[in-house]
Amino acid sequence: MFKSIKLFTTNATQVRNLFIVVNQSEIAYRQFLGMNRIKLEPGFRLKLPFLHQIDRVDMRERAIDFKGLNGFTSDNVPVSVNGTLFYKVVDAEKACFSVSNYWNAIASVGESTSRAVIGRFSYDKIISDRNQFNSELVKLIGKSIDEWGITCNRFEITEFAPQNKEVAKHLEKQMEAERSRRENELNTQAKVRTAEGDRDTLLN
Repeated sequence: MFKSIKLFTTNATQVRNLFIVVNQSEIAYRQFLGMNRIKLEPGFRLKLPFLHQIDRVDMRERAIDFKGLNGFTSDNVPVSVNGTLFYKVVDAEKACFSVSNYWNAIASVGESTSRAVIGRFSYDKIISDRNQFNSELVKLIGKSIDEWGITCNRFEITEFAPQNKEVAKHLEKQMEAERSRRENELNTQAKVRTAEGDRDTLLN
């Protein structure tokens, strides 16, 4: 009795392995011994063990998180960046067959491009205008991954800060000194305008 049950279970497993389900959000490609590529639309599809190779592509927008990306700004401030890259496959065949692993490739491009773009901006510029920084990243990453049939929809910085506390303290002192300098300039300009006004009053 137990032997017959075991045999039935094995046969059922083999039958199930003859088919795959391509989800609604996917496009798949089936190859027979590495040749005769066929596009599989969503649904119940045949898959012969050892003979068929199946490659799946998720067509939804997806995200890659970058944690602790270190780099130097244009004014040589060592910074650490956390961000999220949002991408979408628009050409499934290119994504499958023009690059060996498009997810890893996108991650590598995003990481190297992020470091390069950080070096184009000053620390204060990134702090004051993250939108420009994000736009530059999207443009450059998009150019690199477009040939793989993938678009870069957006890049969002979730955290941007100096790499360590010592650098943060030094930057805070610099900002305080800059604020004091600007305040002194404004006070000096105000005194000059007041003196000029008094002089004009006396002359009149």
